[in-house]
Amino acid sequence: MELDEIDFGIVKQLQNNARLSNKELAARVGLAPSTTLVRTRQLEREGVLRGYRAEVDPRALGIGLQALISVRLKQHTAEDVGVFRDYVLAMPEVMRLYHMAGEDDFLIHVGVR
Repeated sequence: MELDEIDFGIVKQLQNNARLSNKELAARVGLAPSTTLVRTRQLEREGVLRGYRAEVDPRALGIGLQALISVRLKQHTAEDVGVFRDYVLAMPEVMRLYHMAGEDDFLIHVGVR
């Protein structure tokens, strides 16, 4: 899918506020609401818009300490990487997991009370 100026406008507006109503989004990009809805759904189908999320303040959940932990695996087989990834992502303290290239294999973002 090739994006045009309107598509980029829709993406930009939703990045700034994913809770915009379709009517408000249409007004901001200068289209009719029906056309905006069709284009937004197309962006979703094509995987340009992969989802919508709520950003939560960790302090509101009692998370007072966050840390980044780098990990280097001894083995780098697909199975070992998969097992490690699944194990780490099952931990409730893990906020994000990054699989990296370079000296370290993973960067784990954790938050604890």
